[in-house]
Amino acid sequence: MANIKNERLQRARVAAGYTLMSLAEATGQKLSASRIGNYESGMRQMKVAQAKILGNALGVSPGYLLGIDHPLDGADAMSEAKQELIAVIQGVAKLSDMDARQVTDILKAYLKNSS
Repeated sequence: MANIKNERLQRARVAAGYTLMSLAEATGQKLSASRIGNYESGMRQMKVAQAKILGNALGVSPGYLLGIDHPLDGADAMSEAKQELIAVIQGVAKLSDMDARQVTDILKAYLKNSS
């Protein structure tokens, strides 16, 4: 039974480039891959403490994962592709400065060539 919390967790995980196992590792094994999978599938309900751990690893707010706030105002009115882009950019923000600069340069070049 999917709901906004499950979808947001999975979307943020995939956008950040994590598998269930690698996200569990990113939490310092505070949450197992199986537990995270259970949150995504709706088998278990995420509590605030777990949302804080996952939000820290994913670069999103615990409130976003719990379905009570948005990464940006009006995000729910955006298309799924644009919401995914926001999640990807949040993942890029966690990269080293050099890697983040490379991604930024690629995006700028793409935008310049598509105008």
